[in-house]
Amino acid sequence: MTQFFKRINFPQAIAEVSLIVFGIAAAFAVQAWWENRKDRETELAYLVSLQQDFVANRKNYVDTVDSISMVIDNINAVFSILADRNSDTLPDSFSETLGRAYFVYTTTPVTGTYDDMVNSGNLRLIESESLRNLLAQFITVVEQVRYAELSQDQGFRTVQTPFLNRFLITTDFGWFDEDADVDLELTAFVGSEPDSPHSVDIDAVRSKEFWNILYSWKSSYAVSVQQVIIARNLCDEILVALELEIASHSAE
Repeated sequence: MTQFFKRINFPQAIAEVSLIVFGIAAAFAVQAWWENRKDRETELAYLVSLQQDFVANRKNYVDTVDSISMVIDNINAVFSILADRNSDTLPDSFSETLGRAYFVYTTTPVTGTYDDMVNSGNLRLIESESLRNLLAQFITVVEQVRYAELSQDQGFRTVQTPFLNRFLITTDFGWFDEDADVDLELTAFVGSEPDSPHSVDIDAVRSKEFWNILYSWKSSYAVSVQQVIIARNLCDEILVALELEIASHSAE
């Protein structure tokens, strides 16, 4: 045994073992560097894709706010007409104004990139915790917007529609007139609305019941637009955060 140890060149053996250990450590370091580089490249691709999604989202929400503003303007116009106690008649434009007050606008958020990151487990690649939190907030607000829209749709079907069917002629609303703010291609398929032989039930539209249900319609839109505005503002914050993260990649 003593002779065996005498034959070992300890300095050389230590050097060889150290070299092997160093080689293994270097290999792991190179592999970790390569995987981190791949992760950063994947993260950048996701960031750019998210930026495109949120540019589209912001436009959708801006357009929705503008559209809801027009609806509320028409609701207020109807209120002004009904509040005129000195008039025994309704203006010729009343039905069309009321029709515009009952336009329904919904949003379709673009969440494809975020959904893919969640489903694939790649949300972890977003290094910025604040950006991840903003994205989570946005998804929560999207659900709140959807809930507000569903509640409004239910209110339209259960509260507004029964009254409209009893007392008003919806074909007089001018929803498909060529000069209305609707899709003209759709108008081409549907055709012009037939002239109704009925007149507007003035007593019905001047009733307290109608005033209350129209006010409830306005209130439901107020709730909806509040959530849409929050979503739009979050889009602004997220786009700023994404721009900063993309810039940090470019600086590397």
